[in-house]
Amino acid sequence: MVILMAGRISMGKTMTLVLFALLVMSVVPMPAASLEVSDEYNVTDSSDPTGAPRIDIDTEGNFHIVYLINDGGDYDKLMYRKVGPTGTTLEGPVQVSPGTVESQYGALAVSVDTAGRVHIAFSAMTTRDDARDVYYAQVSTSGGVSVAAKNIYSSDVDASALDIESDASGNAYIVWNERENPPTIMWSKVSSSGSITGSAKEISDEPGGNGDLYFPRIGVHAGGKTSVAWQQKALAPRDSLYFTVLSATGSVLEDPVEVVSNLVASLTNLEATADSNDNLHLTYVQSGSIMWTVVEDDGSIRDSMQIASSLLGEDGVPDISIAPNDDIYISYQQRENLINAPWIPYVRTYDDSEDDWSDPEQLTDEATGPPRAAAANDMAGFTYTRSGDIRLVTVGADQANRPPVASLSHSPTDPSIGEMVNFDGSGSSDPDDGDFVDTYYFEWGDGGNSGWRTSSSASHSYNSAGTFTASLRVRDSEGLESNSPDTVNVRVTSVATNRAPTAVLSANPTTADTGQDITFNGGSSSDPDGSVAEYWFDFGDSTNTGWVTAASVTHPYTSEGAYTATLKVRDDEGLQSENTGSTLVSVVHD
Repeated sequence: MVILMAGRISMGKTMTLVLFALLVMSVVPMPAASLEVSDEYNVTDSSDPTGAPRIDIDTEGNFHIVYLINDGGDYDKLMYRKVGPTGTTLEGPVQVSPGTVESQYGALAVSVDTAGRVHIAFSAMTTRDDARDVYYAQVSTSGGVSVAAKNIYSSDVDASALDIESDASGNAYIVWNERENPPTIMWSKVSSSGSITGSAKEISDEPGGNGDLYFPRIGVHAGGKTSVAWQQKALAPRDSLYFTVLSATGSVLEDPVEVVSNLVASLTNLEATADSNDNLHLTYVQSGSIMWTVVEDDGSIRDSMQIASSLLGEDGVPDISIAPNDDIYISYQQRENLINAPWIPYVRTYDDSEDDWSDPEQLTDEATGPPRAAAANDMAGFTYTRSGDIRLVTVGADQANRPPVASLSHSPTDPSIGEMVNFDGSGSSDPDDGDFVDTYYFEWGDGGNSGWRTSSSASHSYNSAGTFTASLRVRDSEGLESNSPDTVNVRVTSVATNRAPTAVLSANPTTADTGQDITFNGGSSSDPDGSVAEYWFDFGDSTNTGWVTAASVTHPYTSEGAYTATLKVRDDEGLQSENTGSTLVSVVHD
């Protein structure tokens, strides 16, 4: 197996990193976290997307996607859509490109700031010439276009391969390459209101000879400082990655420096983003393998390693996204051979708290476009095209099974010897999605138990007086038992204590004419340890029934007004209710 070896390397900024492919006979083991991939969601409608969609995520875990569609004309339309974690469209689709401009698009990029504003950069060719210009647009938090597409740079040759990132204040920073002779990397800044606050400026040196510059990528740090990397070819076959740092106003803080180079292999498809420590993370393809390199803000290399490599096949088009907690998600394509094998999207993640890389996780069976990544804490989303649609999957850590939680109640609370006590464990729960409480184990506190059973309820009587601690343990559908039982104290008395009945009163009708009979019903009254034997209806007009055995009586009112009727009850042992049932009756003149 061919393994491209790259250790954790620290180098001076005047040095370059040269990586060599070494033939080894065994696979180097790596620690691996387990990942859970969601179902695949289709997020577009009948209009076929063209080109790879771009994606970012907001603080609420919703995804913002920009993509191109062609509905039968000669030109594409740039569209925006906001979707939830399960692919449900929350806003859009919204056309971002002006309806009056026919355009052919090049690169797309999107960034969502912490306030939820969506910043979009794209290069487009209008009918006026054959060059692509750079445009900026903004979508508001409500899903409408708040800044219409505006030209921020006009090119006489071709502006392409752009990137955009935003800072905490809502400013957007854009980089692109100008394909002129000599080619250059350009930088610009747009405010949260859409004003150009940093005019387009060159930030790269000339590559020399017939060299070329392409794939500029940007990361934004605290205070608006930006790190920019790009691919550079000076003299074939030498390929390099260059790096520079700019202030929030575009001043150069670190001169462009070569950070990665290779004399025998190409470096392509660069993507980059920043972490919370002012480092810029690069991922790129080197000789068919996916690489990852971390550049500190002074241009020195902190880390570098191979992410994926295929012995007989090929790896391609990576993307990288870093969550606020500095977890890393790197997506890429892989195919088993170079002839007829389909491209399959994968992801690897780095858990910053555990210093742990996951094994490659397959996102779906096949994709016609490369997967694009957007990460939040503990999860990330990936878009790609398949069967003419944009698809979305989410990836998160596959959590270890957590134990269920037992919850126990009982009735009556103070039973007598021999009286049946009902125990209820239906309030028990399991914290994991898809898992449930499967079996219950009741212990009565007198040496007996129910054994494991599937019913959440059980009954038991006690043969002696005293206080008994009953308990409940539960197991979930995976067989994991609760960490601790839930307990209740059952106070068993020698002789049953008579408990008071409860009075409940209703009236029909509640609005009546004078002289009209109104039916008063106490039939819903109850007694917890016997039966209701007598009823006392007070009609609120200085009349009452006295104690009667009938649960329902009628009574007319002779004067109009509002009357509050009440009810007391006695049980079969003569104990009167502690409460009084009541109802309000309105009587109007006939």
